[in-house]
Amino acid sequence: MASLRIPLSRITAAGLSVDVSPDVQALKPADAEALDALRVRVRGTLTPAVGQALFQGRITGAYRGNCDRCLQTVELPFDFEVLWAFATEPMADEGDTDEDDVDDGQIVVVAGDEIDLGPLVWEEMVLGLPSRFIPNPDDAGQCVECGADLTEPLVWRQENDVDSDQTSNKGLAGLGDLFPGLKPKDSEE
Repeated sequence: MASLRIPLSRITAAGLSVDVSPDVQALKPADAEALDALRVRVRGTLTPAVGQALFQGRITGAYRGNCDRCLQTVELPFDFEVLWAFATEPMADEGDTDEDDVDDGQIVVVAGDEIDLGPLVWEEMVLGLPSRFIPNPDDAGQCVECGADLTEPLVWRQENDVDSDQTSNKGLAGLGDLFPGLKPKDSEE
């Protein structure tokens, strides 16, 4: 199966196994921003229910981005467990399907004779995108003075006689001149 568009006629009473590795860019809606993902794989089973079809499975893959600490290009894997319900028949006024479920997005109404998993996969990938890329919590980042990777001790060597005034952040030092009465007092410890 090369596509995430699945004809309803292929879903048998025993269900339909789905294992697809679609192109990430093919999933992107026309009006959406690009998502820097290396790969995605959709695996699961579509099973029929009365007037519905259920998809239960996993979406796995990897995002690509720059580490927020060391700025190296890294891969950050993802693995989402999903359960989607599709209304395959017109909903009756009374029945098992509640209109509130449809409004809340818990049930996807199928228009036509096929189920398209693509938009739902894209949505999961976008919602799962981390706000910060830090694949290694032990990553020490970069030196603010020389830009060397602090995680690599052989690459980064700080001189022993560095004055603390040289290494302090002077970005807001001019504010001290504007408000001389607020300058910090040296402690006598």
